[in-house]
Amino acid sequence: MKNMKQYIIPTLAVLLIITGVILIFYFASDNSFNDGSGVIDPGLASDYGSLIGGLVGALFSLAGLLLIFANLIAQKKSFDRQQFENKYFELIRYHRDNVWRIEVDNSKNDKLTGYKAFVYFKENIEQILSIIKELSINKTLKGEELKRAQISIAYMFFFYGFGEKSLEDIKTALKNIHKPIYDNISALDQIFDICKDDITLQKEFSTDGHQELLGHYFRHLYNSFMYLKKSPYLNSKEKYEYGKILRSQLSTFEQAIIFYNSLSPIGNNWVENKIINDFQIIKNIPQHFLDDINPKDYFGDVKFEWEG
Repeated sequence: MKNMKQYIIPTLAVLLIITGVILIFYFASDNSFNDGSGVIDPGLASDYGSLIGGLVGALFSLAGLLLIFANLIAQKKSFDRQQFENKYFELIRYHRDNVWRIEVDNSKNDKLTGYKAFVYFKENIEQILSIIKELSINKTLKGEELKRAQISIAYMFFFYGFGEKSLEDIKTALKNIHKPIYDNISALDQIFDICKDDITLQKEFSTDGHQELLGHYFRHLYNSFMYLKKSPYLNSKEKYEYGKILRSQLSTFEQAIIFYNSLSPIGNNWVENKIINDFQIIKNIPQHFLDDINPKDYFGDVKFEWEG
């Protein structure tokens, strides 16, 4: 519908021109201006010229103004598109810079930067998740609801860490955004204490988790996709094509972290604003990349590569 609107003014101008041409031939053959003798009558010719100049000339002038207006609109649209692209590709460049600024030390004191850090992050989340799965954490949650709760809690411990205020931050986030999970979790304090005392996790985690490293990363990436989603200069198909450019910057491990993030209260906006589905952000996650977790169970509208 939006694409059709841009053709209304040029089409109207063409119709005016065609109408003018038809009128020229119509009046040229009319008895009022053509007596059929084949000899030009100066008086009739003068009247004919006055009529054509006044009526048809006005139609042609109006058509010209409409074409000039359509050209100005096209130029404005081209300028807006160029401005959008300049900012959008700048946001992509910032995203790449943000990835390479991420630097973390593992338990072996190896310095991991950029994409390697996300490999490490995925391992961290799965370490916590394996501990949580061994505990009884629910009152009534079962099946996929239970699994979602486990993923959500594991990610929040990964993000907030095991400092003094971490547990309160996690409880607040669950209560405000995922209240059904919060109401059905009976062992959150127990999970916190066990994970906090786990020797392996002590070696891998700072007290404040990874929020300092990933907070800015997620805010910028989310705002980049929202900038694209809200663009008034693009239709849905164009937005998706531009989104593919940004998605292509995301490694498989980044997509995995985005998936885990989106199932927690921290990443609720990604789901609420349909960023994951609209831009198919996690479609490159392999089928068994997340062990027994199938992303398709949570994002049915995403067409994953392994689906063929």
